[in-house]
Amino acid sequence: MTFHNSDGYPVVLTGETALMSDYGGSTQLGFTSALPESWIRGRIEKMLFPTHSDEDGRALTSPYGIAKVEATLLKHGFTRDQVIIADPRKLDRVIGPKTRVLGVTTMDPLGVSYGIGVVNMMLQAVGIKYEGRPYISKGFFDIVEHPLVKKYKPRIIVGGAAAWQLVDTGFHEPQGVDTVFEGEFEKDGWKLFRDACQGLPLPKVYRGGIPDTDEIPSIVTPSIGGEVEISRGCGRGCKFCTPTLLRWISMPLDHIEREIRFNLDHSANHIGLHSEEFFKYGSPNPFRPNREHVMSLLSMVERVLKDYSLENGSDIRVTTDFTTAVSAFSDPWLVEHAAETINPGGTGSYIEMGIETGSPRMIELIMPGKVRPFTSKEYPDIVERAIGVLNDNGWIVVGTMIVNFPGETDADVLRSIELVDRLKDHKVLIWPLPFIPMGGLRKRGWTILQDILNHPVKREFLLRGLNKTFDTLSHQSWLPTDYVSSRINRSVLKLVAKFCISYMKGKLKKQIHPDFYRHISEAGDVAIHNV
Repeated sequence: MTFHNSDGYPVVLTGETALMSDYGGSTQLGFTSALPESWIRGRIEKMLFPTHSDEDGRALTSPYGIAKVEATLLKHGFTRDQVIIADPRKLDRVIGPKTRVLGVTTMDPLGVSYGIGVVNMMLQAVGIKYEGRPYISKGFFDIVEHPLVKKYKPRIIVGGAAAWQLVDTGFHEPQGVDTVFEGEFEKDGWKLFRDACQGLPLPKVYRGGIPDTDEIPSIVTPSIGGEVEISRGCGRGCKFCTPTLLRWISMPLDHIEREIRFNLDHSANHIGLHSEEFFKYGSPNPFRPNREHVMSLLSMVERVLKDYSLENGSDIRVTTDFTTAVSAFSDPWLVEHAAETINPGGTGSYIEMGIETGSPRMIELIMPGKVRPFTSKEYPDIVERAIGVLNDNGWIVVGTMIVNFPGETDADVLRSIELVDRLKDHKVLIWPLPFIPMGGLRKRGWTILQDILNHPVKREFLLRGLNKTFDTLSHQSWLPTDYVSSRINRSVLKLVAKFCISYMKGKLKKQIHPDFYRHISEAGDVAIHNV
């Protein structure tokens, strides 16, 4: 049976506008969704956050997570006539009297994520007041407060990386959210949608079971950025991490190849190999890379790329998103050979690394698994050498570091400052992030940004980290915008990026304390030589 637009689809899946956008072809621009929504209007919004859908409102590409939800529902008896991944700007074409369930995936419904925190701190540090709701958060409210949602009252199920925000604050109930879904979807999440469609009672919070790899279906809607999951989780067990990242599994090669080919068949010119730790793909040991498995993965990717390049005569870009310092440090040979596929001919790309801290004490206290099989005392040296290896092979590292950990002292922050200073000649973006309580540290004192800015040692860490970021960007300003598909938009964004980078670099550099170490030592706050 076909459901007409006026009737609505029984199950509508969507997400925040920023999350549903391909950023014009350059996913690195996604960080701009952390800016105040009042800054992103009209042509600027269309330039930064275009969405792509057909006349009926069905999205032509989707965030990978939503595509997995759709594929799981279809595997368990739902049909394409019943389920639609919808453009959030066209909900009026898909929601109607027959809509039973609205599934929403969210990255930051309340505007308290890492990204919002660092942008807020960055603007405050240079004297710009952050006012209003973040753009990405506005996208969530645009969905749950949509007039047709209010009119037809479908059951609302919210999941995604930031669903925990709603649970921890209790904010889901006044917003009319029926269920907050946490965890992995493929095992039994589809049962929740089945019950919602049948009008059965729903729990306020539903935690999905852990699927085996053979329970994870292949996507049937192309993913934004050609994203394909190669592994899930990390297995290193940091206390602040989300539960879904605490285990470690790798996807079978044939599953990965099937999804790569599916994306390429639908005109993707970029494949993003998603994992929490790329160089550990296929390893049975959550703390060690495995050359054989990673090289088998890369050989398969090369073979597939060759097939499609011969067919359409165009180059297909391949990237990966995450690594750890330990994995890159452990096997420089593997990093070098992986770069032959991912950064061929000296081309560059970004890779994210959760540095987190320069303090061995904090490593031991909160994240001992991050440095295994090495010791926490070795960690600063491992980070410096790992970033050097990645730089030598074309990767620019996006290094996140956290301030305001529970139990953190000035001495711990100073060790992080020292590590930032050691990286001054490396190609690395240092993003100092306020601690957001997640995982085993949920509900442990939400960060107050102003307290960080008013604290002399934490403020110095913030300023030095951001100064390093904009210094690196000043030499690499082309990279975030180089893959924007529209030539006009690409030119405009490059000019804007150069101006903003230059402005922020100048502002930040003036605020760094030139005699910081001597000042702290003389003040007796911390004995530097004992840190």
